Amino acid sequence: MNTTMERTDAATTGRAPLRLDANECLDGLDGSESGRYPDPGRLERIIATRSGVDADRIVATTGGDDAIDRICTAFLPPGSRVVMTEPTFVMIRRSCARRAAEIESIPWLDGDFPLDDFIARSEDADLLVVVTPSNPTGRTVSIDALRRIRESVPDPVMMVDLAYVEFAAGGSKAVALETMEAIRRLPRTIMVRTLSKAWGLAGLRVGWTESAPELADRIRDAGGPYPVSSTSIDLAAATIVDPGSNESMERRVRNVVENRDLLEGWMLDRGFDPGESDANFILLRDPVRPGRMSRIVEGLRSIGVVVRGFEETTIRDRIRITVPPETMQLDRLRRGFDAVVDPDALLFDLDGVIADVDRSYRSAIRETAVRFGARIDDEAIDRVKRGGTANDDWEVTRRILRDEGIDVGIDDIVRVFQRLYLGDGLQPGLCDLETPLVDPRTLERLAGGRPIGVVTGRPRAEAIAFLERFRFDRVVATLVAREDAPLKPDPSGISQALRSLEA
Repeated sequence: MNTTMERTDAATTGRAPLRLDANECLDGLDGSESGRYPDPGRLERIIATRSGVDADRIVATTGGDDAIDRICTAFLPPGSRVVMTEPTFVMIRRSCARRAAEIESIPWLDGDFPLDDFIARSEDADLLVVVTPSNPTGRTVSIDALRRIRESVPDPVMMVDLAYVEFAAGGSKAVALETMEAIRRLPRTIMVRTLSKAWGLAGLRVGWTESAPELADRIRDAGGPYPVSSTSIDLAAATIVDPGSNESMERRVRNVVENRDLLEGWMLDRGFDPGESDANFILLRDPVRPGRMSRIVEGLRSIGVVVRGFEETTIRDRIRITVPPETMQLDRLRRGFDAVVDPDALLFDLDGVIADVDRSYRSAIRETAVRFGARIDDEAIDRVKRGGTANDDWEVTRRILRDEGIDVGIDDIVRVFQRLYLGDGLQPGLCDLETPLVDPRTLERLAGGRPIGVVTGRPRAEAIAFLERFRFDRVVATLVAREDAPLKPDPSGISQALRSLEA
């Protein structure tokens, strides 16, 4: 009687059912969904409607990575065989390796997609993997090539990762839709999609697969039942159905494509090869001096511009640069690149760059700590330096002592430290143990006629003493020391050095 009344009440009055089937711990009676497990089916239905397909073809995933991993789990039993091109998206290879699959790699770095080789080596494979546009090269596989693969090798499941499809063909929305519709008609083929790229929602971690329902069922069973949080579902769903969000996405894609074309031309003018990318990035190489690409990565990082370098042998001589959608961001990238590749001047730190201070300043830190009752090692020094005081060894010493429970005033630390470093007339100072890490002539060759400056946290007298002792004073045009500007990471010292060199 009570059950019938409850059902009738819920059906006729609109009251939500009292769900006690999922071991959720609900707080209060406010109807909030945050206490419920998320419903990925809601998002799948919205994606399906937008794509013009049935919802049973869609599987929501935690970004594209989860989609790839589920596919590998579903279709790669141990000992199975995968065919893919190399280089490719690193998560694909990792997911295949976790399934102990044999990976058949076909080189594809430049030129056209190696269709005939791909088909020839796909016999008896369990999974075929195509990324188009490819990551990290940005190159595209044509629809005709995908059709030929399916016609020639119909049995294996084929995964087509379309993370960057919106940026292909000049950012044409019609071409992207045509591409997806053509792939949709291919048998035993799974599309991988994501909101992380063109939609600019990488933080939501929302992706999905689209395939025939029988493949979708296996993909869904290959992972957990709640791959996307309720918050991400709400935001993703609102974004997908909002015309304004769709217009923003299309505008973002257009901006990226325009900036990609500008960046490619700009790099060509400077003698670099940006490749032929249909994605939101370029894969850059220097055809004349390939060995300097890793230095360019580090140089850009040092000025706050982070790009992707690679350890893989085939692309070690290349760097991947994401194309920014905004003009100001593109200008910052270009200015930074010019500053690293063709700088007006070269600025160096002194300690650990020009001077080997392991037996001087570092020893002074350790021995000062001992004088006040603490024994420390290099790991303790590095830990404190990483905390933001790398250019003030007196403060580093004080903080280390404080961490050891020893409270010493900075004046007492400076007094002991300087006596150890400079000597006291009875014994030589640790400064006498310093040696150069590079010679002046090497700095001159590196500068290539550009002026050289040094920006250091050392007191000026100590910096000058080192530079004169090893004859760096002949090649260093300006020195900014502890007394001249705030210590790094404050950029004032660098700005002062540049103004001095320009004068």
